Amino acid sequence: MLLLLKFVVEERNFNFYNFFRIPFFFLATPTGKIPILEIDKKILVESGAIYRFLGSEFNLRPKSTRDNAQMESAVEYYNDFRDEIRPYFRLIAGLTDEGDKEKLYHEIFIPASDRVFKRYCGIINASKSGFLADEGFSWGDFVIAEKVVSLKNMDSDFGKRFPEIVNYQERVHNIEKISDYVTNRKFSII
Repeated sequence: MLLLLKFVVEERNFNFYNFFRIPFFFLATPTGKIPILEIDKKILVESGAIYRFLGSEFNLRPKSTRDNAQMESAVEYYNDFRDEIRPYFRLIAGLTDEGDKEKLYHEIFIPASDRVFKRYCGIINASKSGFLADEGFSWGDFVIAEKVVSLKNMDSDFGKRFPEIVNYQERVHNIEKISDYVTNRKFSII
């Protein structure tokens, strides 16, 4: 989310709240969740809604409804993957001590990531632009590129297993308006 905000921040004044900015702020939010985007003193919650709003507001959404649906489908596919690997992720992130790391890695993470990123390679290779949408770079590319960074931080073999996906992530991160931020930001597993 921060990457997309860095891309559009000069365009408009937003207040963005997440756990890293104000820990436990989410306890006082309308839904008890974060992130929250405040625009013109109005609150918008839920990551997907925030991404879609910013994508529409700053022309980071494919104009073709079909192309947009394809891009959003790719983002939703990652959400399904995230849910599938949740037991492994929670253990790696230190959110639980339940489970065997090696077993979860080999039985959940590896098969799921192989299936999902094989599909992403197909989507990106079939795209006329080299991004998720034929029309070019979109808000969905921010989402997936950031997820790839997290996965590389979780799995030292990720880049060896999916070099095309890492090249895609680097292409996104080399976009002029965000490349300095990406280079200088602090490390985080998530």
